[in-house]
Amino acid sequence: MTGLKKHPFLAIGFVALIIVAGIVIFYGWTIKNDKTDFTGQWNSDEQNISVDISMEDDKTYFISITATKDEESIYFWEMEAVLEEKTLVYSDGILSVVSYDEFGNAQDEIVYEDGNGSFEIRNHKLYWEDLKDGFGDSKALEKTDSN
Repeated sequence: MTGLKKHPFLAIGFVALIIVAGIVIFYGWTIKNDKTDFTGQWNSDEQNISVDISMEDDKTYFISITATKDEESIYFWEMEAVLEEKTLVYSDGILSVVSYDEFGNAQDEIVYEDGNGSFEIRNHKLYWEDLKDGFGDSKALEKTDSN
């Protein structure tokens, strides 16, 4: 009599172990692939905005945004975001503005250091929900590299 016939719970345990291992491998692969979707350069030419996202560790991302609203000013945001479900969430966004006068002299001003919001990918486009001043709302950005 073999060991499995003598102890049927060994067979059930072995099958359960294989199923659990498969779930863990699939779940880990899914999470890893969700994370890599955010990294890279995202742009919208018609809205003059560029977003660069890099991964700092397993759940933390660094985000840098450059945008223009007019010819005299360039807007820069920087923030760290945490991956929650399939959304990057931040609460420490810094907005600084570089303004140029008619002679080309630059003046740098920090507007705020408490920006908050989120980034989400839908239909292969990046959407920024900016809860501080609404600048990023309704902006769909296309990925321009595959980082």
